[in-house]
Amino acid sequence: MNQPRPANGTERQRLADLRQLLETLRGLHQQLLETIERKLAAMRRADFEALRVATMQEQQLVHSIQEREGLRRQLADLLGQQLGLPARGGRTLTVAQLAECLAGPARQGLLETADALRAVMNQVVQVNRSAEAVTRRMLEHFEAIFASLAGLHGPAGAYAGNGGAVGVGTQRILETVG
Repeated sequence: MNQPRPANGTERQRLADLRQLLETLRGLHQQLLETIERKLAAMRRADFEALRVATMQEQQLVHSIQEREGLRRQLADLLGQQLGLPARGGRTLTVAQLAECLAGPARQGLLETADALRAVMNQVVQVNRSAEAVTRRMLEHFEAIFASLAGLHGPAGAYAGNGGAVGVGTQRILETVG
């Protein structure tokens, strides 16, 4: 990489655009974090409507983030070219690596913005892990319920009044109720 140097006018504008884009991404990730937290709360309450709404919002936010990420790559490419990197070389760099090419306030501002985005992204990862664990557990329960309904584990048993086990027949619940 080139030695750090002050940004010229066009680079300053593109850096400002990149910082604004990173700030937008931070905001979108913050919204995503809040949405995933609402989804987890809906799971705890068994509020299926709130879960459905949160899932739709989550999908919309992920789509918006993906669009902005594409713009970030394009902007990083333009900055990379101005800084002497090969074509499309900027998109493979992290923001920290890109900042290494800069000096002074441009470098510091870019690093601070990237740190703020990284912090929110790490929170999203943590909350997503919780949501994944809850979802996995729910799916295990649904699998057991459907296996029971389909009679995959043999006839369901019951207990008699004296506490002893008694068979209840071989008819499956789904066959009985349609």
